[in-house]
Amino acid sequence: MKSAFSIFIALSLILVTTSAAFASTNSTTIYSDTSVIVFGPLESYAPLFNAAWGSNPVPAVLTFKVAPWPTLDPAAWISNTFTTEGNIVGNTWRLFHKTVNLCAGAYDISGVINATSDNAEEVYVNGVLVGSDGEVQGAFVDDLEWSTIKAYPYQATGDTLNFDFIVRNYAVPAGTISNPTGLIFNATISYSCPTIITNTPTNTPTNTPTNTPTNTPTNTPTNTPTNTPTNTPTNTPTNTPTNTPTNTPTNTPTNTPTNTPTFTPPASFEGCTPGYWKQSQHLDSWVTTGYLPTQTLQSVFDVPDSYGLDNYTLLQALSFKGGSGTTAAAQILLRAAVSALLNSASSSVDYPLTTTEVVAQVNTALASNNRSTILALATKLDNYNNLGCPLN
Repeated sequence: MKSAFSIFIALSLILVTTSAAFASTNSTTIYSDTSVIVFGPLESYAPLFNAAWGSNPVPAVLTFKVAPWPTLDPAAWISNTFTTEGNIVGNTWRLFHKTVNLCAGAYDISGVINATSDNAEEVYVNGVLVGSDGEVQGAFVDDLEWSTIKAYPYQATGDTLNFDFIVRNYAVPAGTISNPTGLIFNATISYSCPTIITNTPTNTPTNTPTNTPTNTPTNTPTNTPTNTPTNTPTNTPTNTPTNTPTNTPTNTPTNTPTNTPTFTPPASFEGCTPGYWKQSQHLDSWVTTGYLPTQTLQSVFDVPDSYGLDNYTLLQALSFKGGSGTTAAAQILLRAAVSALLNSASSSVDYPLTTTEVVAQVNTALASNNRSTILALATKLDNYNNLGCPLN
């Protein structure tokens, strides 16, 4: 008997979706307040990102406001102390820093910073000087610059904005008993964010054949007749063979699960994420590492010039987002690398790698200029950075 097959056609639904990208425009305003952090004071000028600023900033405080100082409500006059302490009569410099996180992929970023200080300021956005008022460097002439609010328009790129102000307090004659200083500012921020809108899915039928078991006949052996001689020969009837069909199921393939290797963290090790290290309230954790938020990436790692990332600070790198291409892969690696660097250097974090190992591995990956190689190390360091943070 021939085999018979029955094929049933099953319709499976595949959801097909389409999406379109639209932009949303956002705006906000920030003000000088106690969320700003302050480095210094120094008794000589130091540029932005210079190690002279140290690694131990303090939260800004609302400083004593001199009556003639202008107002910029709801912004407040801030400094590192309520009244000027230490070197009162000499020149002193303070660095004020404020970070603002925007959306992923932010673009068309612009705004205006309105600021003044006692006595002179340099204003930076993402490390780029956007203007100054008074003599922050060199000899000065006190023209009462503090009495006028100055506008500093700016444009920027990136998902994070870093506002920095280097403020100089001019020296006063010996014997002066007070020399107040401070900064007041606001900053408008306008930017666009990409938004994904998904359309209603449509159903597309596909044919999925399935096998059903068929009947396969098998032969049942029969008895072979034998003739036994007797005095009177007789015929012995034999059984007539019949075909008895039996069910023989066909094999239906099943999915055999495969083991996907996963990262198994060493039980005794620890690591803190980039999100921890970049928070202003956690900058005190940098102190024991020996590294400064204002240091450049090039001061630690050997960053090839082709990436154009040499002069970004360690703090800025912690907010890198990445994307497609080799440079974007380098950003992803450097974000994880700075976190790994701080973890390995911290006396309070038991990290799987030493600082020397972190720097060497990162330099090797960056030098390869190979996206897969760079991202492989980024994934490894990211796993280590998520082992659990023991700080604060």
